[in-house]
Amino acid sequence: MSKKRQHVHQYIKIYPHAQGKTVINKINGVWACALPDCTHYMPHNVEGQVEGKMSRCNRCMEYFILDQYNMQNDRPMCDTCANPSGIVIPESYDPEKMEVRTYLANKSGRELHEVTDAEIEHNIQLRRIAMNKM
Repeated sequence: MSKKRQHVHQYIKIYPHAQGKTVINKINGVWACALPDCTHYMPHNVEGQVEGKMSRCNRCMEYFILDQYNMQNDRPMCDTCANPSGIVIPESYDPEKMEVRTYLANKSGRELHEVTDAEIEHNIQLRRIAMNKM
């Protein structure tokens, strides 16, 4: 009797009904292991269980945990490979504040980091007052 080989799956999303054609409708994909000697896949009724599982990165082969962000890619990658620049967007990122910061810096000829938070808040309040008067 042969022993089952223990390994961490390298998940990819496959489209069994595409049969070599370009996939336009990406709804019917199935998560499967990409390793050549593994036939593991997650049927549609349990594919929600893939999130939170350990996988191998499809670029560097390191281990990482699958989450909703890296599963948006058909070949999920670890955070290092998915974001090689190392730029991390903080959860507190506010596009409106960044727009105002950029505007004030360009207007006054300063660098972005030289614009204070107080200036930004003041300008946002002025914008909101102006919008209410329209």
